[in-house]
Amino acid sequence: EIEGAEVGLNANDLMGDCFELSNPVPVTEYFTDGGEISTDDETTICVGDGIPDPIDVTLVGDQGQNTAWVITDAELNILDLPAGPPFDLEGAGTGVCLIWNLSWSGNLEGAQIGANAGDLSGDCFDLSNSIEVIREECPANATSYELQTGWAPLFSVAPNPTAGFSQITFETNEDVRVTIEVYDISGRSVQSLFNQEALTGQTYRMEFDGEGLPNGVYLVRLTNGIETRFSKILIAR
Repeated sequence: EIEGAEVGLNANDLMGDCFELSNPVPVTEYFTDGGEISTDDETTICVGDGIPDPIDVTLVGDQGQNTAWVITDAELNILDLPAGPPFDLEGAGTGVCLIWNLSWSGNLEGAQIGANAGDLSGDCFDLSNSIEVIREECPANATSYELQTGWAPLFSVAPNPTAGFSQITFETNEDVRVTIEVYDISGRSVQSLFNQEALTGQTYRMEFDGEGLPNGVYLVRLTNGIETRFSKILIAR
């Protein structure tokens, strides 16, 4: 007979007439979750005009020993494994792509450019939901891009070029929350100028301070969360 061979008891306390335990086999338990990703940025973009199209992505709820960002086409072929948001897809050409977060623990195989995300294999891994980005061709000779016309009849930057300071002016024909951000050519946000409710019939003016920024081209993005307008600004001293 044997005593103590019950769930919840300690194997060191086993008692009986004659018994022996084999060598142990360690088992590592992993739990991974790709999390949930989201963006407030426009996901239909114009490519080929040289203007950055940064898409910032928020990740929550991920779990795992390792994580990586993955961009695939619609067939899950891996196009890029970028370091992290914001993602600028300006040079990707036209088409549809998907942004994912990949979490894994232990070994993982198949996470490489040119492979297919559907063929990933490993100890324990999970992909987040995806964000679809539609990349459209820009109008010929376009220097700015407006997804839809009419909601911001006035949007100007002056002086432009500037040695440091410019005034940005806009009006809206809708009562809508508006954000204005300035980005460098790599897609990095360098200044947030406006983020509040804008009222129909009012003219809004704000100052862009570029004195601490190096010479070059910057992108001013005005959006109401659905529709977006862009303007370039040149700092030249």
